[in-house]
Amino acid sequence: MGIPNTPNYNENMNQMPNYNQQTARNDVNFMSPAPTSSEDERYRKQLIVNYLAADVTSAELHGLFSRFGPLDGARIIYDRQTSLPRGFGFVYFRHPESAKKAIESMNGYQFHNKRLKVSYSTNPLNIISSSSLSGNQASAIQ
Repeated sequence: MGIPNTPNYNENMNQMPNYNQQTARNDVNFMSPAPTSSEDERYRKQLIVNYLAADVTSAELHGLFSRFGPLDGARIIYDRQTSLPRGFGFVYFRHPESAKKAIESMNGYQFHNKRLKVSYSTNPLNIISSSSLSGNQASAIQ
């Protein structure tokens, strides 16, 4: 006996969209193109990293991406009220070529049992310049 006025889950299975593992892989492998609307090179140097595990630190994120080139910083975003990680972060490269290599290599990469989605960030509020951070301070930002 189910809850009154609610559809039976088994009856509606044929109506639900087919979201299988291939669909999930396609979602993760979608690479956003490099921003072209702005002449500002910063847009091609800042990446957003989605689907981060809760135990990933900014220092780990920095170490993971620093192999592609020098970074101006890396940070995990935390919820202001709970202080828990929100599951995404930003990586700031010094050179656009390094950011492009990082997207090509790290998008879909499995890290801490989660498959990362890495793409260009287009949120200007999160863009920082190399003059505002030094390498050591950048990896400590949380």
